Amino acid sequence: MPGDVVCLSAAIKFREVNSGKLYAFSIVEPHEADIRQQKMSALAPLSIALLGYRKGALVDWQMPGGIMTFEILEVVQHA
Repeated sequence: MPGDVVCLSAAIKFREVNSGKLYAFSIVEPHEADIRQQKMSALAPLSIALLGYRKGALVDWQMPGGIMTFEILEVVQHA
């Protein structure tokens, strides 16, 4: 898989386009998830929204407050 694609074990940085709020976390297997350590389950809705997209992509996703657009700023693959 190319190194700039969001996948399991990737650390990603992204921002919500409208607010500019920045986020960073690693996508992990569900049993490793710990939001305090910035580890989000691959089965979490936000992870599912971002999986398969590349750095620079704009991703629209239906959130409880309405559709939000996220821009993927950085993807770092971990072995």
